[in-house]
Amino acid sequence: MNARVVDFTLALSALLTRNANPKLRWTLVDDRGLSRALSGQFSAAENSRKICAWAASGLRKLTGFAGAFILTMQNWSDNTLSRLPGYRDRICAVPLSANEGGLNLNMPSEIIKALTDRGSAAGMELLSRFSIPPTNPEMNWDNHRWIRLRSSLASIETMFTEIDCACEQPQPGDVDFESWAVATPPQKAPSYPWKLSQQSAALSMIKGVRKIVAECKQVEANVADGSPRPRGELRRRAYV
Repeated sequence: MNARVVDFTLALSALLTRNANPKLRWTLVDDRGLSRALSGQFSAAENSRKICAWAASGLRKLTGFAGAFILTMQNWSDNTLSRLPGYRDRICAVPLSANEGGLNLNMPSEIIKALTDRGSAAGMELLSRFSIPPTNPEMNWDNHRWIRLRSSLASIETMFTEIDCACEQPQPGDVDFESWAVATPPQKAPSYPWKLSQQSAALSMIKGVRKIVAECKQVEANVADGSPRPRGELRRRAYV
């Protein structure tokens, strides 16, 4: 089973990604049932990630491609998060062969024990990675928190800039949000009226966001510069 590395295969990431430090070794099982051990090559220093795609041939390529669409529909949100800095650091991928997990409801006890051992090994790896005091100069709790901070601030900066742009350059005929918040008392709201205290808090929030953006522009600072990649984005999503 030969491996080839590709930069981005989002649809296959649920099956094919692996995230480990150089000390961790995973056991993968190829099509013939032969296992081989591979050591992870993910480095927190470069904070990048490769997706390892395993070469197949003939019908297996076609069925694998079709299966990738199904996995994308089911797991696209988890898959995108698994690539995000600060999230991928705490994910251990435990590969399964065709007769392990999933709908294999009659697995013999030795396979169940092997899966349990793999899960335990993954748990111990995470404990070792984030233990205090740290045992690894790169993959440790402080570095993990710092990556999440840099990544989150880059996403917040993008959202704040978009809010400031909407306030500064509203669509023709629209009132900018800041002026609208000032001029709209509770009884005049188009819908979902707010209390006076909410109006005051909303106005302070808008002004605060615009002040932060203005200060960054003044000192020509871009918080996202040099932040981990791929960059995240803050988007609205309904709670379900």
